[in-house]
Amino acid sequence: MEKHGKRLDFTSQKRKARDVEPLVYGSLDLREAYDRHVEGCRMNKGLKRPVLHSLVQFPTTIAVNSHNEKRMLKYAVEFINQTHGGDAVFAARLDRDEAGRHTVDVFYSPKFVKQTASQGDVTWISTTKHGKELCHIHREEIEARNHAGKFVTNPRAVGIAIQTEFRAFLMAKGVKLDPKKPKSVSGSDRLSPEEYKAHQEYLKNKALNKENAAFRRTLTLLKQSLEGVSDLIPAKVWNLISKVAAQQGTSHDLQAGPFGSDPQVEQDQGETLQNPKGFGHVPGQP
Repeated sequence: MEKHGKRLDFTSQKRKARDVEPLVYGSLDLREAYDRHVEGCRMNKGLKRPVLHSLVQFPTTIAVNSHNEKRMLKYAVEFINQTHGGDAVFAARLDRDEAGRHTVDVFYSPKFVKQTASQGDVTWISTTKHGKELCHIHREEIEARNHAGKFVTNPRAVGIAIQTEFRAFLMAKGVKLDPKKPKSVSGSDRLSPEEYKAHQEYLKNKALNKENAAFRRTLTLLKQSLEGVSDLIPAKVWNLISKVAAQQGTSHDLQAGPFGSDPQVEQDQGETLQNPKGFGHVPGQP
């Protein structure tokens, strides 16, 4: 995770499309930032992976500029903290050197306060408590989207709850979103930089295709208005006009790919989290 935080891993290097420094919250020295964040906190001995990593995907319709980039980083940190106890994030990064520039990596260890008779208020680390609480808040939606109609607090249910919370969060910030559409298939909706680049190419070709169709319609009208004097027009010019105009109606719009502008929060769970061997010892544990 330390290499990924500093973008030294192979995947991060491969995705570079421009030489621009990322926007950073906290520090990219994740080990040090994590140690400071959890100092004085307790955690269960069974908690082997105390760090969560989420990819917060903002709508790709948001204009990319310095102001919006800073806002996306700020909002990502604010949202994760807001839904995970108030003091969870110790680092975050918005990459500006990739094709896609609407995703924020957030690294966090959620905290909560437990009251004890002997020690009073004690701060603990938990990577599951807040997710389960969100599930209870969105119980009705989780039951409706469960194949058996049951209430569960598994990673998928937590994801459903977080997505709903994120949409509400963005709308409260004034971000205009399309009506929510339940997913018809499982899997991530987040656009990878490669998918984002392909989507932009699709939009470019779609616009070009629309312009070409309008041009052909104009030529058709021109041909119809000149048919009475076609003998006065050079043969090569008339043949070209006739050929292009004849293509009207044969052009088809490009098929839309599985792309969208919906906001997403993709959270690593279970075995995908950083293990102690890669992240170092866990404070409070032997």
